[in-house]
Amino acid sequence: MKSKKGILKGILIAALLAASAAASGCSADQTASDREQGVGSIQVADGVSFEKAVVSRVVDGDTVVLSDGRRVRFIGVDSPESTNTVEFYGKEASAYTKSQLTGKTVYLEMDVSETDRYGRLLRYVWLSLPSKISDSEIRAKMYNALLVLEGYAQPGTYPPDVKYQDYLTRYGAEARKENRGLWNSDN
Repeated sequence: MKSKKGILKGILIAALLAASAAASGCSADQTASDREQGVGSIQVADGVSFEKAVVSRVVDGDTVVLSDGRRVRFIGVDSPESTNTVEFYGKEASAYTKSQLTGKTVYLEMDVSETDRYGRLLRYVWLSLPSKISDSEIRAKMYNALLVLEGYAQPGTYPPDVKYQDYLTRYGAEARKENRGLWNSDN
């Protein structure tokens, strides 16, 4: 029979391991493959924290499901609906996101809010870590921005999550001026 000291030591070690897993972003649903790929790890680039994740499924143009089952709604953009109600250019936006993100490793950046009223994580989705936060890096690496630039979504301002709103608004005006995606008069 273990002594009280031995039992307490075991409890303390288990608590420390659980706290370490929680701090590293690991969840009980995380697979061994995810852990090997560093999924859930927190990485910092240009002073900003990012969580590494893998997209397993696309719900629509601006919402995905991660390999651990969490749903992510992209911050600052609004793509046309394609699930319950099908809006103009909704199927195209959903297909674009599927082609770009399904099975891919992404980097998630939180703004102010953790989740929306439906329990989805609210995040900026980066295709690769930016070396610094700049217009050129956002254009090339932030998926939220690519959706707007290519005309698959329009900017959507939802305070308090407005960190990149000036960029996204400018990109929306550019897409409209260039008749990209849903702004194309031939559609």
